[in-house]
Amino acid sequence: MEAQIERAKAVTESLELHTRYMPQVSEWQRILIVPIVITLVPAPFKFYKSVPIVPVLKLQHFLNELPAHIYEIKTFQGKFKNKRLNL
Repeated sequence: MEAQIERAKAVTESLELHTRYMPQVSEWQRILIVPIVITLVPAPFKFYKSVPIVPVLKLQHFLNELPAHIYEIKTFQGKFKNKRLNL
């Protein structure tokens, strides 16, 4: 689980390097990365260290409900300023 958190953090930190390959991203003002673990079967618990554990069959429901619960889960945020991502 800690590895998933570290991967999400690394993605957030490396976005600045990859915006030239994704021009639409450089137009954003900020970005929010949410680490989640997707499982094939329901897990005995729904969160681990504020990281959601989501069965694949409930992924769509999770994504629909995400805005309502975004402040309850682990996230990484970056801001774009002058077409550069500031963390």
